[in-house]
Amino acid sequence: MNIKGLLITVFAVCSAGAIAAPKFADYPVKIYTGKRHLQKNPETRLYRTTYRKMRQAPIAFAGKYTYTVIGCGVACFDHRFLNVATGKPYEFDLIVNPDYGCADGTYGYVRMRPDSRLLEVRGGHELYIPHSSTGICQTVYFLEKNGKLIRLK
Repeated sequence: MNIKGLLITVFAVCSAGAIAAPKFADYPVKIYTGKRHLQKNPETRLYRTTYRKMRQAPIAFAGKYTYTVIGCGVACFDHRFLNVATGKPYEFDLIVNPDYGCADGTYGYVRMRPDSRLLEVRGGHELYIPHSSTGICQTVYFLEKNGKLIRLK
């Protein structure tokens, strides 16, 4: 087999095993329109102005969460969510850290829609060590379920 035939074979095998990326439209959710709440606890007291603004912000994720980023130092950002239906703040433990640049020169991101439970995160592996990155990037998908993020396989 020549090199061209080998490349075609490898491409065909790899393509056959490829899995389509999840779509936001596949995980619809109704957007909460009731009274907005904000719990009083140490987290919301520490960032009181931020959470008050979040309570009034447009829904950004899973039908009931507003979203913001809080700076925590040079090239450090905490991604915060507020469930306006319950008033409970969340700092979801993202397995992938979107705050660092990737080895390929791109940067990470967090993508979400107000009418979907799907969360798309691209970034470097955090490896459960805060604020560290190997520079190896991947895109990971999560579903919000009962206040938790479930990683899709």
